[in-house]
Amino acid sequence: MTVAPPGTRLKFWYHTGWASKRSEKSFWSTGADATLDTRRDPSFPSDAVLATVAWSRLHPIAQTSFATAGGSVDRYRFDARGFKRLFGQHVLALRAEYAGASGP
Repeated sequence: MTVAPPGTRLKFWYHTGWASKRSEKSFWSTGADATLDTRRDPSFPSDAVLATVAWSRLHPIAQTSFATAGGSVDRYRFDARGFKRLFGQHVLALRAEYAGASGP
């Protein structure tokens, strides 16, 4: 639970998504993602967090199920950004990013 001082308005955005795509040549893919965004002003973020997690699976074109057998490859992505106002217009920005896959 978050408690804010009187007169303070908390604002955040949460987004989820799902996608399915097909390539003409060799694979089709499915995936999902989620994003949490607490920035009040994206052009000058301060005292905020932006975090995204995403997953997608590449399936060979001959495979028509969502099973992991048969050469499917999972891809994972994580991106977290934090912004903290120090003084005046100075803001400390930190970023952590990870991208990986279960196969070549």
